[in-house]
Amino acid sequence: MLNAEEVATQPVSRSALVLPARGSLRFSLLMAFACVAGVRLFLTLYLAGAALLFPQPGLRQQYAGTGVRLLDTGWEGALLGVWQREDALWYEKIATVGYSVHDMTTQSFPLLPVLMRLLSLATGMHPVAAGIVVSEVSLLLALFLLHRLLLPDFGPDVANRSLVYLSLFPTAFFLHGPFTESLMLALVMGSFFLVSRGHWGWAAATAYLAGLTRPQGVVLGVALAVDYLLAGDTFRHWRAFRRGAGPALRSLVLLVAPLLGFGTFLLLVDTPWRRPGVPTTIGPAAFQSLVPPFVTLVYSVRQLLEGVVYPIEVFNLVTAVVFLALLAGSFPRLGAGYAVAGVLFYMLPLTRLLPGFPLMSFSRYALLVFPCFVVLAIWGQRKWVHLTVIFLWLWWLVVWSFEFYTGYFVG
Repeated sequence: MLNAEEVATQPVSRSALVLPARGSLRFSLLMAFACVAGVRLFLTLYLAGAALLFPQPGLRQQYAGTGVRLLDTGWEGALLGVWQREDALWYEKIATVGYSVHDMTTQSFPLLPVLMRLLSLATGMHPVAAGIVVSEVSLLLALFLLHRLLLPDFGPDVANRSLVYLSLFPTAFFLHGPFTESLMLALVMGSFFLVSRGHWGWAAATAYLAGLTRPQGVVLGVALAVDYLLAGDTFRHWRAFRRGAGPALRSLVLLVAPLLGFGTFLLLVDTPWRRPGVPTTIGPAAFQSLVPPFVTLVYSVRQLLEGVVYPIEVFNLVTAVVFLALLAGSFPRLGAGYAVAGVLFYMLPLTRLLPGFPLMSFSRYALLVFPCFVVLAIWGQRKWVHLTVIFLWLWWLVVWSFEFYTGYFVG
């Protein structure tokens, strides 16, 4: 038997070290995996239970115009069919039969359905399952890179909370289904990570792919160029701009790369994006108009004052106001590139006005405004802030994921 003093002096075996060092690559990967796997497990059990207890036969008629066969029976429906909602149906159709000028597929960017098709052909899995795999892998990579980017400046506590807050956000279920949010987030974080490591060429290639993924990819190049010129520093040190022909050329490449990706989409697909001045006659976009940023906020408030209340619109308005406050806090705290990305990703959805739903899908688009989650994580050092965020996030994640399952338009 060893006494207490002898036990204290014994070397610790490697097998006893359960957790890696908090600043290590393994720790970042562990945090990202825990967030992805934890929410994935919850959503799988929750939505499968909803499918078995509360079947939605009316969805076949609701989505009949898509031409996609709904998986709404048995375990196939409980595990895969619960994700066949809204945009996911168009991505599945593109992955299966390609684009058509006669439906809403031409409003969908191509990178996700291309990856779904390639994975489906290589493995034989259903396109919905392929889309889920792409999203989960992308989310794991995005959270891992975000954690690595935040560690040097903010430490493990803020980095950990940033991942948790993003993973539990009320519309975070979009990150786990066959939607483009996770893929876009991975490309955004990958671009910033590569710029921070000096690999601006690879960052430009990643930004090009972002231009093939979501509309926000078009403005990503602005944030990357600013981040490169300021070497990741804040706007407070704007005099430290990199000067000279070399940095100017590299920042220009970063600026143009996602625009080239978007241009490739326009060249390959006969899409309404080619003719921004000509109203489309297909889908919700037929009734939308372009407006200056924040006009949509005015319309949303006016609609609320007039007594027209839609729960999701109220939630979108609250999200927009809260995130605006968080953005204001990002400029003195975060790198200039992050702050610019946050502002651009926030403002772009506000330039699209749909009468009756002026802030349509804003809480879904907010998933890409990652600087807001970082600022919230800084504020989360106060215990009451942290507990409030966790409680509200979880409550509304339960509510909106169920509404999403029933076919109610959440985003």
